Amino acid sequence: MMRLARVMDEVGIFFSPHNPSGPVCHAVSLQVSAAVTRPHSLEVQFGETPVVGSLSDRGLQQVTSGEMVVSGSPGIGMGLCGKQLSACRSSQWTMSRAG
Repeated sequence: MMRLARVMDEVGIFFSPHNPSGPVCHAVSLQVSAAVTRPHSLEVQFGETPVVGSLSDRGLQQVTSGEMVVSGSPGIGMGLCGKQLSACRSSQWTMSRAG
């Protein structure tokens, strides 16, 4: 992502990562967005999956007035919640198609 962001900066294009994959992708994408030269926006989930926020041991960084605070914790700023991961392994997930 950093290499792509550098190339985009060189040609004058803003960087805006797609971020639909859960708390780890959320934390990494936020860290990368904070580190690049020309960030534009960061896509985030809002209620797309029932457990995404509870999988992180610190919760997800929340959007407030269009901004998120980058965690000061080591690494990507979060860890996974073992208890919630165990519950997900034993759950059955169903998906419905709209339309």
